[in-house]
Amino acid sequence: MRKNMIIPSREERIFGWIYAIIGVEILPYLINFLCSGLGFRLHGAYLNLVYFVLNFLIVALAFRRFWARTGKEILNRTLWSLFIAVVLFSVYLLVSQLLGRLILWLKPDFINVNDQSVAAIAGNYYIPTLICTVFLVPVTEECLHRGVIFGSLFKRNPVLAYAVSTIIFSVIHIHWQVGDPALIALSILQYIPAGLCLAAAYHLSGSIVAPILIHMAVNAIGMIALR
Repeated sequence: MRKNMIIPSREERIFGWIYAIIGVEILPYLINFLCSGLGFRLHGAYLNLVYFVLNFLIVALAFRRFWARTGKEILNRTLWSLFIAVVLFSVYLLVSQLLGRLILWLKPDFINVNDQSVAAIAGNYYIPTLICTVFLVPVTEECLHRGVIFGSLFKRNPVLAYAVSTIIFSVIHIHWQVGDPALIALSILQYIPAGLCLAAAYHLSGSIVAPILIHMAVNAIGMIALR
């Protein structure tokens, strides 16, 4: 039984669009500026940790009413959200495996450029990277990409909501990367199954909890593979 989506309020969605497009990009520079002003330098892994903690706190504070509504409904949606999360996580694993084999057939030496960056940082700073990728990132990204972007567009055009939220989610993971355009394109392609499954989890369960659980599980698998 599909449940109506709990989406952020109009004011929260307006802030979310602005923050997702501008704030998320400005925050790293602001952190670097403040660190320089205070006279100390953070290593990349700890800079990421500070960034993701601040990002998490900003989203938690700005969307507190959305989280409150989600919390009130969680007991009524727990089993359904868990069911949807398990089903769509399984779908994601199957589709991503098939897509991965296709990509390797097209480009046998392919390695996702974002995965390379995460692996390089996690090599010496595993715990901070684990905290960021498994616990902080899923909450903030799901609130912005699914709650704000998907939630804002869904009533107007469901297909557009799926397309835009998935494209932005896929590109945002790669947009800092440079290199072979074909490698960048294939790396973006790899995120499309996750973007679609996460959007479907939100749509079908009606709660942001389902895509957060899937996102955490996917990132946890990736981190375990790096251990």
